[in-house]
Amino acid sequence: MCDYSKYPPNWRNEIVPFIRNRAKNCCENCGIENGIIKENGSKVILMTAHLDHDHWNCDIQVERLRYWCQKCHLKYDRNSHLSKRKYGKLYVKNNLKLDF
Repeated sequence: MCDYSKYPPNWRNEIVPFIRNRAKNCCENCGIENGIIKENGSKVILMTAHLDHDHWNCDIQVERLRYWCQKCHLKYDRNSHLSKRKYGKLYVKNNLKLDF
């Protein structure tokens, strides 16, 4: 569940609809349509992704947001997730940007 207290007040009623419309309700990376049922029975759910990984940044700029499916979002965030797992609180505290 999303903690909307981390987002600006207009997140749900202005920003997300703008990003969704910009993407024509499809993943901006792979093009899959939101809400379709895949062959394996899973439903595609698209979300607005932060390219800078900063959910607290209330200076939202649409250039730093993408409408992505879970697969593309996880692929983009992979290195960040690995760093958090490897370095734990040190990664979060210092916001380390590590390349592998």
